[in-house]
Amino acid sequence: MENNCTISIMPEVSKVDEPVTIKISGLLKKERVLIRALSNDYYCINASIFDVGNKAKWESYAVFVADESGTIDLENAKPIEGTYKETDKMGLFYSMTVKENYKTKISKRLSDIGENRDYTMTFQVERNGRVIASKTHKRIYCDETISSVDVVEDKLLGRYFTSKENIPKPAIIILSGSDGRLEKAQAIAEIFAMH
Repeated sequence: MENNCTISIMPEVSKVDEPVTIKISGLLKKERVLIRALSNDYYCINASIFDVGNKAKWESYAVFVADESGTIDLENAKPIEGTYKETDKMGLFYSMTVKENYKTKISKRLSDIGENRDYTMTFQVERNGRVIASKTHKRIYCDETISSVDVVEDKLLGRYFTSKENIPKPAIIILSGSDGRLEKAQAIAEIFAMH
């Protein structure tokens, strides 16, 4: 890896419902590079748990041309090609697709279903097929200020998320969709619990 190219991601750890700012600097004037996002634990709320394993390899990419100062700011840079087409600072996040799928056995017991409180993405800058800079970024659904309790009662299975401060607030019930599973509903519940 070359030290002159750097990736800046702000904030350094982000909530899944907040945008981030990604800037690449230290490139040559008008240099063409590929920026790739990779994740082994990306959680796509639109992907069926029955079709995509929980350790699938996800990827997105975009090709950009650096400005006069050798910088690419995803806030206002339009990709030449890639998994998304228009200027969008979050394009590398939402355009991820499964590159390798590892189907695993789906847990049947509530206690075996992990909470998926966060996931990581690695961003790489590639010049002529060679990685010249890399940075990992963590996205969180909820942090350690949120506690959870499994609820198993009268054919009801669920997970309750609340602030550890236990300050009374309105309750929101999140129900799963056609998959009929807890995984996606709990991701949304974790986000609400953080707010």
